[in-house]
Amino acid sequence: MERNNRIPPLSPVLEVANERLALWSTGISHLDSPRPWLLPGSYFLETFSAILIESIHDTIAKLLSPKVADALFEHLEKVYSIKKDEVPSRLDTLLLVLKTPFGSSSAQVMGKAIAKRFYSRLGLEFSDEPQRTLVGYVESAKLTMQKTSYNTQV
Repeated sequence: MERNNRIPPLSPVLEVANERLALWSTGISHLDSPRPWLLPGSYFLETFSAILIESIHDTIAKLLSPKVADALFEHLEKVYSIKKDEVPSRLDTLLLVLKTPFGSSSAQVMGKAIAKRFYSRLGLEFSDEPQRTLVGYVESAKLTMQKTSYNTQV
């Protein structure tokens, strides 16, 4: 059996983190925090979105399979013209796509599992609210992270 010694490509989150570290080591002051939500403007949104995309993929891969997670993103692009990096702004469509084959209750459970993983990766405490959807959890996380960013930078 041959071993594959190829190093896997970095995930989008790690690429952003490596870029931040490289810039931070040059002394650029606005990147002196290891927390991605403290990055200004577009850095915050890119990192936040990348973490959300990875949380979606990893959760679906864990619950169903990696092939199903890949197929989900392919389906979103082919049928709904939603590229992988656009999914964070189209979570309502993602939930609709999950609801179609699995039903409303299962889609809600998957949404909460995605939210739990996402909150964990952001370092936030997750509290289950029965009526809240993935969209609500993501919006709440974004507000919390922006408040944290503002309070830390002031």
